[in-house]
Amino acid sequence: MEVGIKVPRLEGMRAEAATVVRWLKKEGDHVGKDELVVLLEFPKVEVEVPSPESGTLTKVLVKEGRMVRVDDTLGLLAT
Repeated sequence: MEVGIKVPRLEGMRAEAATVVRWLKKEGDHVGKDELVVLLEFPKVEVEVPSPESGTLTKVLVKEGRMVRVDDTLGLLAT
């Protein structure tokens, strides 16, 4: 089963867009649930995005330096 890693909505903030700063894992890496996989920069704050499930990062969909919107899928995990 594949699970998407999504851009989170930040509680208390109206920011709708962010930039992918750095992937902390690469395609093929195994990640545990809640392990940090990607760093995003919203206006005024950087956010480390955790893995929603344990599995293998099979696909990075958004490269570093690209803009994303809340709820966009950043990458895919095989669980």
